[in-house]
Amino acid sequence: MLDELFRGAREDWLARQALVPAAQLERIVADVAAPMDVLAALGPREQVHLIAEIKRKSPSKGDLAPISDPVELATAYERGGASIISVLTEGRRFGGSLDDLTKVAQAVHIPVLRKDFLDSEYQILEARAAGADLVLLIMAGLIDERVEILLEFAKSLGMQALVEAHSAEEVDRAVACGA
Repeated sequence: MLDELFRGAREDWLARQALVPAAQLERIVADVAAPMDVLAALGPREQVHLIAEIKRKSPSKGDLAPISDPVELATAYERGGASIISVLTEGRRFGGSLDDLTKVAQAVHIPVLRKDFLDSEYQILEARAAGADLVLLIMAGLIDERVEILLEFAKSLGMQALVEAHSAEEVDRAVACGA
């Protein structure tokens, strides 16, 4: 299933890249406000931090609660004490979009995460152009060399990465990659 999700995401970003080249995204990024320092925005380590997610549907559960306005939901999350807003941008199976990410990033005053099946610098550039402060990297779907490259690319844009690991081995790999 994960391979299929990454494959679909790759097909989608390649199609978007054919319409909007990286150079055009780079010009947009130059005009976007600098990303927030996520660790500084979180505050004290001993405090509990909540990542609230905007997710319309999932392959396993189908449609979730309807989200007619992602900005309304994101601002409610922010008022409720969320530390980070995660916006699922994968459209095929999760019903998300980069448009949702852009609108949410413009509306809230806390860090915004792009959650998707990222395997390319182009997708990270899209995230930054949309106003995201950090991106999700899923260890189970990436080889170590890609993780290292994507971590470095995110850092070059002033962004941070949240690295998802589901086993001790994936944690060890993530740490070895610089996460």
